[in-house]
Amino acid sequence: MCLFLILALALLAHLTIREFTDPAPFGDELRYLEQAVAIASGQPMYPDDIVKNPPLFPALLSLLLRAGVPEQGLALLSITMMVLAAGLLFLVLRRFLALPAATLLACVFTLYPPNLLLGSRIMTEPLAAMLLLLVCIQLFDARPGNLPSLPKLLITAALLALLALTKPVFAYAFVVAIIICALLAVITNAATRKFRLRLCLILSLALLACTPYLAFTHSLTGKYFAWVTSDAEHIYWMSIGGEDIWGNWLPVYEARNHQILIDAGVANELDAAASMDADAASTYLRKRAFERISEDPLSYLRNVVANTTRLLFNYPFSFRPQSLLTYGYVLPNMILYLALLVSVALLPVTIRHQNRGLIAVVVLSLIYLCGNLPVSSAARQGVVVFGPLLVWIAYQSHVLLRLGYVNQQGLPPAQRSRE
Repeated sequence: MCLFLILALALLAHLTIREFTDPAPFGDELRYLEQAVAIASGQPMYPDDIVKNPPLFPALLSLLLRAGVPEQGLALLSITMMVLAAGLLFLVLRRFLALPAATLLACVFTLYPPNLLLGSRIMTEPLAAMLLLLVCIQLFDARPGNLPSLPKLLITAALLALLALTKPVFAYAFVVAIIICALLAVITNAATRKFRLRLCLILSLALLACTPYLAFTHSLTGKYFAWVTSDAEHIYWMSIGGEDIWGNWLPVYEARNHQILIDAGVANELDAAASMDADAASTYLRKRAFERISEDPLSYLRNVVANTTRLLFNYPFSFRPQSLLTYGYVLPNMILYLALLVSVALLPVTIRHQNRGLIAVVVLSLIYLCGNLPVSSAARQGVVVFGPLLVWIAYQSHVLLRLGYVNQQGLPPAQRSRE
């Protein structure tokens, strides 16, 4: 019954927000929409062999178009994903929390302002958030004494493959996670070693499932782990320093609107890149980015710091004043990441009582976040991991309560006994 109420609340909340937001697509939404229309009409998705994203999300949108959903209604896919994500979060929380607490946190997830805002957009983040919570459900019961069965292993690998084909940064996170798991497996006991090697196998199978797409991009770029054909713009913008420049991506036409970018040669470089083919333009912009970084590494480091705050708190942006929308990220994320830091600080106390599967998902989420820092990123990319991080914080509170470090009155047991 509570699950139904959570799903109903999430649907109502997202449909309400949809009514008060501008439904017109912009930015990446226009590209996804164009690709979906091309697939639905039997046209090539990448007509100029320029690949800026994998085909999974546009392919899902094309299914809705073929089913008769108008273009204006394609945001229903994102709404559906966010509603399902709320239900999945509730199911994970019920593994260790009482019904009222699980229901309350599922409502927090539903009413998290960035989730509500993304639910009305044609973006990949809602799909990625749902897939990551599905992975969390699959791995939550996994531990050294309870390894994933073969069916669960294959299902988890398939979900991770879909996640990589939705947000390619996760593919690089898989590689880092495989290396970490393999190194840690060397220094642990037999049971834990087998568990970590099983995680390596799951991640490796996920990457293996992506090889048809990687073979396609290799045929265009000649590179063996290329997820797009033009990937230099984000590092290029991070290399540019100057007053009120914070490393976020800007459209080419906007470079001509700012004298500082004209004086720095940015506008001319972007015009030159626009006249090249995709591979040559990517090579040229990457070369200029590394040249700038080597000449002025402090500007790049400054932009990395700005990129971190932008990823977590949606601010700052180049040539853009702060808006009220920023506070929808700042206030809840301050609480979230402060609680995350506290939970990490308490690991020496709680480490023996941790859920190994949940640790795996959270570590993968943090690697994904770190992978977004060196290149220009947006706050919506950090929203993907909100669900697992909320589960992690809830689980840490559960562990502390179980160990007696926290009681319902908020006092440590020793102090309570003295009263």
